[in-house]
Amino acid sequence: MACRIFLLVVFTFLFNSTIGQERTYNFLHFTVKEGLASDRIAGLAKDSKGLLWISTKRGLSYFDGLRFVDVNLNYAKEAFSNNLGRISIDQKDRLWITTHNRGLLCYDPSFPPDQAVKSFYAKVSNGDLIKSDLYDVLAAKSGLVYFGGQETNLQVLNPEIGEVSLVHFPGLTRHTFASVYSLAEDQEGNIWIGTRYNGLLKYHPKTKQTLYFNLENPGENAVSSFALAPDAVYAGYYDHDVIRLDYDMKRFQSQLLHWNKNKDFYDNFASALAYLPKEDQLLVGHNVRGMEILHRHNGEIERISWDKLMPELPKPSRIQEILPVEQGYWIGSESGLFFYANPLNTVSTLISNPKYATDPIQHIRNWRGDPWYFTQTTFGKISPDFKQRLSSFSLDSLKISAIHATSSGLLFSTYDNGVYRFVEDRKKLEPLEIIGHTHGFGKADCNKLIVDTIKGIPHYWIGSWSSGLYKYNLSSKTMELYHEKNGLPNQKVISIGKDPRGDIWIGMDGFGLLLLKNKEHPDKAFEQFRFNEKKENALESNTIFSFFSDSDDRFWFSNLQTGIGEIIKQGNTYEFKQYRDDHALPWLHAKRMLEDGNKLIWMSTSDGTMVFDKKNKQFHQLLPGKGIYPAEHIHTFDVYLRGQTLVWCTDKGLIIGDLRSLPFQQQPKNHRPILSRLMVSHQDQSYRLRKDKLVFAAKENNFSLSFSIPEQATGQPLKFAYQLKGQDEDWVVANTEQTAYYNNLKGGEYVFAVKVGDRFGNWSSEILEIPIEMKSYWYATGWFKTLLALFFLSAIILFFAYRIHQQKKINRI
Repeated sequence: MACRIFLLVVFTFLFNSTIGQERTYNFLHFTVKEGLASDRIAGLAKDSKGLLWISTKRGLSYFDGLRFVDVNLNYAKEAFSNNLGRISIDQKDRLWITTHNRGLLCYDPSFPPDQAVKSFYAKVSNGDLIKSDLYDVLAAKSGLVYFGGQETNLQVLNPEIGEVSLVHFPGLTRHTFASVYSLAEDQEGNIWIGTRYNGLLKYHPKTKQTLYFNLENPGENAVSSFALAPDAVYAGYYDHDVIRLDYDMKRFQSQLLHWNKNKDFYDNFASALAYLPKEDQLLVGHNVRGMEILHRHNGEIERISWDKLMPELPKPSRIQEILPVEQGYWIGSESGLFFYANPLNTVSTLISNPKYATDPIQHIRNWRGDPWYFTQTTFGKISPDFKQRLSSFSLDSLKISAIHATSSGLLFSTYDNGVYRFVEDRKKLEPLEIIGHTHGFGKADCNKLIVDTIKGIPHYWIGSWSSGLYKYNLSSKTMELYHEKNGLPNQKVISIGKDPRGDIWIGMDGFGLLLLKNKEHPDKAFEQFRFNEKKENALESNTIFSFFSDSDDRFWFSNLQTGIGEIIKQGNTYEFKQYRDDHALPWLHAKRMLEDGNKLIWMSTSDGTMVFDKKNKQFHQLLPGKGIYPAEHIHTFDVYLRGQTLVWCTDKGLIIGDLRSLPFQQQPKNHRPILSRLMVSHQDQSYRLRKDKLVFAAKENNFSLSFSIPEQATGQPLKFAYQLKGQDEDWVVANTEQTAYYNNLKGGEYVFAVKVGDRFGNWSSEILEIPIEMKSYWYATGWFKTLLALFFLSAIILFFAYRIHQQKKINRI
């Protein structure tokens, strides 16, 4: 997407006695900078194609998942308002929009711009008084359109004949005509009406009966919005926050959110409601405080304030509408458009404790069957649910370069003090005990440590960038050092690995790979493998950063080349196969690798974390805020995997998810593309896309078609391909603009097709096709060419007939 997307993460907590039930929220935020007509959104609606329509205080826009397109409502001679209100879409995809000065607008996107807009007005007092200040509109399943506004009662429009009628409410206790604030329709076809002074009304269109519900507030007595659940109606009611009302209107509950009453005029009321059926949640937009989520099954409430939702703009802002969609919900506010998408919130459980806010967990490792945490200053055992630090031990201000949770102990490599081990009975760290020559180990810059056994005696192999390769005998506590003077090509050891056969490999900084041929006497027993561009399956880089042995006994390594490498033994020789990251912008080398329960390899790199699917040889870059990796403004230290549990260690706490729910474990969906825009000779002709066939005049042979899928809004790594059958010999892979351009197209019959696939070339079986007829100029038509050919043929025949006649005439003379 060419537009700029703000990715905001909101931390909320459940207001109950349970500790540690926090979670994160990722929202996409769109403003005028991304193409919106205005940040002050009034209404939202989605049509049958999947386009999101947005009414704002400066006009109408739609969003196709990739781009915003503004719609000009003022092509016709009559000037219509750009100060738009609520919006509703009927079964014919016509948009019904309220305004504050031009009544009710009907915009039909299937008509040319100068014919697409009509206006209707509310009529009261036997039609003598026209009202143009409208608040809400509802396109009912019956085909009728209901609307209302300031002292209008309920207005009913039959759009097929253009007739507006008035519904009278004889049971009103205040004012002759009700001011209609909000409208909703239930499954039975009943119309629920929220008024300003007369509470809530339920109108049955067939019987013309009206039921009244009124909490009799003095002064303001408004019902601002509705949400319909299977068993109850929820409504925002002035001074009662949200009420719950049975459909028969016999039982109700008030103040479900426990808000205080309004102190000033409308300063504490529910401005928008929506119900999410899958989650069984009620979403409530506040006029200044943000949003709250009511979990109906247990009554828990989540509160998301605007100062956390919009840290760059902490001013109070009103939520105007919440629109549930298949993947989540859209929020229209006076500060722009927000989108909550389930795929962007796959990993969202947050465990944090204010007590440890200044010393967050940076790493977790398994040791002796239990998870252990590590911060900048301390370490210790953590509970299996990651909520409690069960013990705490000091790191003694050591500069830790690597943590080694081994069967022989918990050890720490340092940047300048060698290796320390954790002595449990003393509850402290102590330097590795060395008897005899230390070879400068006490000041060595150490990295990887490997546990090994040589003739039944346990040993450590320890890499040091500044010194070389250390060999430590745990039995005798003696230390040996190998460097450029006794076997190594150079002392710069970056990493050490142990393959499934037990062989020791050394990764060098600029000197390739070393295989230790003799563990007892390593002197001169190193076999070196280096980069060789002329040799097949040779190393592709001489700098090796890490090793990893997986559950299938395959041995992997990372180097300066993109992707991941594998060491494969073929008889007495070795092959080094490199699997390259095929992203347009591949990430840097892996510093650490680990495997999850699904046999995927997780690679921590300098750019972030990516996942390698060794079965399909595919790389997944985990972009910040896209559902798996934490958002960009959260500092993420490390990743931890245990069973099917994924844990991110961040400066905000531990963010936890289920590996089985991650999107790269699932099959790609069969998305069906949509055509969202048609430009003909630089003129917007998108209304023609509502037809089953595109017919172009001969002079319209320069056009472009834009395509997308609504699901693109989540930032999925998708690609599109298109083909104009009859013109393009094969599919054309689209660029990020997702627009196909055709110029000087010849007359004839064509079919334009679009398909969508994932980044790996798995194409959806759903292909969008639309036939196109391109007219020809009269002089390029077949009939004209036929007549022209007949004319010339006749002329030739007549010419020869004339010549023959003339010759016969001469012969007679």
